Amino acid sequence: MGGRIVGSGRETRWVWDGGDGGTMLVLNGMAYSRFVGFELDGRGKAGVGFHYQATQGFQTEVTHRHLAFRGFTSAAVLEDHPNEGQALAETTFENCLFEHCERGVAFLQFNDYDYTFDGCEFRDSGVAIDCDHGNFYIRNCHFEGSRVVDVRDGSEHCSSIRRSTSTGSRAFVLRSSSVAPLTIQDCHVEGWKNPEGAVLLSRPPVLLFDCVFTKPPQDRQSLGLPPVRLSGEGQRLLVSGNQIHGAPELIQG
Repeated sequence: MGGRIVGSGRETRWVWDGGDGGTMLVLNGMAYSRFVGFELDGRGKAGVGFHYQATQGFQTEVTHRHLAFRGFTSAAVLEDHPNEGQALAETTFENCLFEHCERGVAFLQFNDYDYTFDGCEFRDSGVAIDCDHGNFYIRNCHFEGSRVVDVRDGSEHCSSIRRSTSTGSRAFVLRSSSVAPLTIQDCHVEGWKNPEGAVLLSRPPVLLFDCVFTKPPQDRQSLGLPPVRLSGEGQRLLVSGNQIHGAPELIQG
């Protein structure tokens, strides 16, 4: 508990020189700790940068600030562990950069609650933010060129995405949650690739307001395809003040 590692920004680099698929740091039982101001470079060989793998206690209140993660083949930050009842909760990512990582941050366990991303940038990910259970708050972030999706949302409590941008990704949000509401506010999504939509919903309620969608993919008749795909009958979707450029309407399905 209470650890702190502080670097000198881009002058402080940790570079992987091990075998394929390795892990740079295993973090076991971390709480009330900070990592500030350095870069981790997996060189397209390391699997994981930070692996939170608790066996010695519940992990909480960990801050990641002014970090860069590059070239991890599984996840730059992975929260996954063998024991029930452990997790990493109430953690923040502030002004962090994720480049060329298969996943940026993947948190996959129950009790992985209150992940906050503020001012972060994700470039050329497979999945930039991967939430299975838990929940998240995304603020002032930029996503670019995600091959699968920017945010994969399997949350179990309310989550939100506000004041963020996405350019050239396959999709912005892919929901698999069966219970948790989601709010998307004041986001600009441009040039998504998936003809099914930029925002792919599951059944729980969604509030979508003051967002802008531009440069959609086109159908065979060269018509722009709507950005939001409903899950089916019974979907609760509240919309207000959204703008759609290049497509005839907001919703398909």
